[in-house]
Parts: sequence; C-alpha cells; structure tokens
Amino acid sequence: TGQLGNAAETPVQSNTPVQVHGGEKGGSFLAGIASISAGATHNLATASDGYVYSWGENRFGQLGNGSTTNGLVPVKVHGANNVGYVTGVTMVAAGGAQTMMLTQVQYVLSMGYNATGQLGNGTRLSTNSGISVLAGAQSGSSASITPVVIESGGTLTGNASSFDYSQDLYHTTVYVAGGTGANYYDLKFTDNAVATYTLNSNISVFGDITISGAKLSAGSSSITLYGDWISSNGGIFTPGSGTVTLSNATLAQSVTSGGNSFNVIAIANTHAGDVTFVDTLKTNELQATGGVNGVKKIWFSAALIGAPNTINTHFDVNGVPGYKIELAPIALNTPWFLDAPSGTTMNYIKVGYSQQASVRGSITALNSDNLGGNNAYWNISS
Repeated sequence: TGQLGNAAETPVQSNTPVQVHGGEKGGSFLAGIASISAGATHNLATASDGYVYSWGENRFGQLGNGSTTNGLVPVKVHGANNVGYVTGVTMVAAGGAQTMMLTQVQYVLSMGYNATGQLGNGTRLSTNSGISVLAGAQSGSSASITPVVIESGGTLTGNASSFDYSQDLYHTTVYVAGGTGANYYDLKFTDNAVATYTLNSNISVFGDITISGAKLSAGSSSITLYGDWISSNGGIFTPGSGTVTLSNATLAQSVTSGGNSFNVIAIANTHAGDVTFVDTLKTNELQATGGVNGVKKIWFSAALIGAPNTINTHFDVNGVPGYKIELAPIALNTPWFLDAPSGTTMNYIKVGYSQQASVRGSITALNSDNLGGNNAYWNISS
C-alpha cells in the first residue's frame, strides 16, 4: 500500500533500502527531514520547517491529507478541517492506523482510525484531517497551554470558536489567539475549571464575544468587537491595560458586562442603530467621537442611584458640529444615573431624561441642546 514511498504502484517488497521520493515536498527524493515515525502500514516524516509528510496506507484517513487514497509518495498533512497545512510540529507518532502529532505549543492533533476512541476527540468517528484532542479530566501541578495558534492575519470567518476546559484540572492558564492580530468570528469562553483564558495578542472578533461561567484576562491585549459583548453566568473579565473597541458600520451593538469592569471602552460604531449598555457600565474610561445621520446615540441602563453607571478616569463623549452624540436611557422617560469624574468633556451632545448620581466636577457641554427631564444633579457649564 505504498509504505516504502518509492512510487511503486505494484506492491513490491524490498530487502534492501530504497530512497523515499520527494512527493509533495518537492525534489526527487525526500530531504530536509528532522524526524520520522514508522507505523504498521503508514509512515510519517517531520520536516525541519515543521511541516509533516505521510505516505502508505490511508484507508482510515491516517495520512491526514483529506482523502482515503493510499499514498505511494509523501503527501503534505492538512490542517484541521482540511484548511491549510499543519505546521509547528515537534513530534509525530504513526500507530496501527492512526497518526498523532505534538506541536510546539504542546497541542495534540490526531487523525485516522477511531473505532474505540483512539483519536481522543470525544467520538468514534474516523477522520482524514487533523482534529484537536479534548483536554479531558487532568490533574497535577500548575501549567499553561496554548490550544490554538492562528497565523498572522488569519480569520476564522463564519465559524464559532468555543473554548471549554471544564474538565481540565491541570492547566491554570489557557492562552488564546497567538500570532499577530488573530481574527475570530463568534468567540465563546465557557466553564474553565481552574484555568484563566488569557489573550496573548490583540484580536478582532467579527461576531459576538460570550464569557459564560469562565474567566478571561486580556492582559495588555486589546479587543476590537463587531458584534455584542455578553458576560453571563458569573463570567469574569479582567481587562488589564487594553481597550475594547466597539466598531460596526452596519449593525447596532450592545454590551452586557455582567458586573465586570473595563479599562477603556472606545465607541467607533458608525451605524445609526447605536450602542446600548444593557446593564451597569463600570469602566476607567469611555471614549466616543463622531456622529451619524445627525445624531449618534449611546444608550444606558437605568442604574440605581446607589450603583450608577460609573466611569473612573475619563468620560470623553465628543460629537462634531452638526453631528451630535446623544446620551439616552434604554427606557424613555426613565431616569438613569451616571457617576462622571472631574475632567469629563462632552462636546456637541444631547442628554435625555438623565440624572447624575454623584457630582464630581463640572461637565463641559459645548453647543448642547437643552437638557430634558429632571437634571438637578447635573453641573453644566458652557
């Protein structure tokens, strides 16, 4: 079935060495190889650049090239779901009809025969491309892991990415993203038993971010979000020094903080549907500039007077002439409460049906419309 990799279509055994052909690696013969592994009926070779090549029997997809056709010469092993090619591999093992690979970030990939769960992916289905081995129930001293590495500028477009380490009792840190500027679609973090999911680069999320019963730390990384922010079931977000930027030109956005605090929230959404803070907002700094269709709204929940929407450092909400920014409550005619610090600037704005719970310095409102509702707590100068 091609185990010798010498392109012999008719099975011919050899009792002397034959040179393996170059196949999809290129060249007349296979070269530049760092390690090899011989299985029962298929073989693997790790190239010095981290790519993996395979040849031999492929009845169960153990060659990992997206097919079940035997390989008479080396073929390049595909990435998960047959997207690109697997790289960064430091160790390979060819089993009876399975292939296992260990990456530089200690992430395990498997493919091939899976009748009794050999692939460790929670099923008994064989696969012809690399899949991720689930963490399972583990125990031991603290450790970290980077389960996914996305090449610089890579985008998981149209697919939800879900991190669930509820059964992992070993890793205390699970690094998310990798590369320079990883791009996700929907990104969901759920139920980490002991680990904290930690960003190790800036990311863009073209769908929603959901933190459900999990812990996410941004460290020094920033997040650009084109969908909604949803924190639920006791999800904990630790912002570090980064910025969460809300940016969408075609859809409204909302933030459900779940009681978590942010560092900086920057509103760059240019859609007429605006941005809504569903529950109490707590952030060091809120930035918003520009307007659309004459007015850009920022909607706030009706926080309690004892627990107002709180901005600790800067509250800079600045429109431009003719394009005001309107601060408004989610429920019209309902007072909402804002604790704004000294040094706040509000230029070209409208304020509707609002109160300030704690006056901490003057708020400048240049060219503002008249304030409606009960605004006895506002200290406005112009």
